[in-house]
Amino acid sequence: MKLPTYLILTTLVVYSQALTQKQKDAISAVDKDCQEKSKVSKQLIKALFDHAIPDVSVYENNKPLREYLLCVDVTGGWFKQDGNFDTKAWKTILKDGNLCDEKVDELIKKCLVQKETLEETSFHAFSCVYNDGV
Repeated sequence: MKLPTYLILTTLVVYSQALTQKQKDAISAVDKDCQEKSKVSKQLIKALFDHAIPDVSVYENNKPLREYLLCVDVTGGWFKQDGNFDTKAWKTILKDGNLCDEKVDELIKKCLVQKETLEETSFHAFSCVYNDGV
């Protein structure tokens, strides 16, 4: 099962409150692999999972975090092969987080915005959902 892991954060991190325990378990391998590849701080990831950071945009220039988020998005299936968002995957995970259809549509419209690079797109989506979605 290919789980869009981005919402965890928007994808392991961010969405920890929106994900079920089964979904969290399903993405733990992706999380571990992406942490190792990106060398992101385990403390930062924990703080994000615990939703202990009021505004994740303060980490916009944190390269390891950006690499981690992109890894999670790509590995987890949040992006299609062409680099565009998999809107269906995003809607599914947001709805699974018990968000109403109106809020899901609002987040999709506001947060799933293509930026100049895939890394920027990934970070924007994550920070937007993290700050506004859950």
